[in-house]
Amino acid sequence: MFYRFLLGLIVVLAALPSYGQDKNITLLKEAEELAVISQTIVKDYFYIAQGHNVSQATKELNKNLKAIRHSVTVFSSKTKEAELSSLIQYMDMTVSELEGLLTTPYNEDNAMLIMDMSEVLLESSESLSEIFGKSVKRDHSHLDLVEHQYFLLERMAKFYIAIRQGINDHNTVQQMKKAIDDYDKGLAAIEKVKYPKDQQEKVAKLRQHWNSSKVFYEKAESGKLPRTVFMATELMAHMLKPLIEYHSS
Repeated sequence: MFYRFLLGLIVVLAALPSYGQDKNITLLKEAEELAVISQTIVKDYFYIAQGHNVSQATKELNKNLKAIRHSVTVFSSKTKEAELSSLIQYMDMTVSELEGLLTTPYNEDNAMLIMDMSEVLLESSESLSEIFGKSVKRDHSHLDLVEHQYFLLERMAKFYIAIRQGINDHNTVQQMKKAIDDYDKGLAAIEKVKYPKDQQEKVAKLRQHWNSSKVFYEKAESGKLPRTVFMATELMAHMLKPLIEYHSS
């Protein structure tokens, strides 16, 4: 796996001290958003390569590349520990390489590197979220649940379009199946939350859309409906936003 030695850095990071409440909230938000973007940029890359939803995917890709660079800048400016700085510097190098690859014509070697780099950024963001979240005093279990669903939508779409492109090795297929299963479980958990009526209606609508579109993600290896999957992902992500806002208030 690309960049294996990153694991050693992440093990060391577990022992780092927590930060102040206010600064941690900012850093935690950046790390959580980075996790989602790490998946979205790969999804957009493959959609552009295959000539589907090119205008929307290109706009989203350019926006998210700027967002990743912003996140790394924020991390660099607000953290001083040597071990943590090493991880952020490594993330910075990864982002720089990723920016170069995403602007070159598609080929399979580059595609595999981009897939690996997205997993490096995801692993890094998860580690940073754990560190920065230590001193954030809030009950955010429901918010975390809904935000994770948002992340899983982008992850499923990433694997769907990558598998359709021919990156259908065992690990990629299994990761896709796990993302679908995790989304299923997460939606079931959301349905158990005691929401007010207006939010219950949003959850019911989300369930309706998932029941009708789940099969599209499950049939990734035949990959006959890329535009439908792109739109289904966008619609369900849009439906999750009011729930995220509800739990953020």
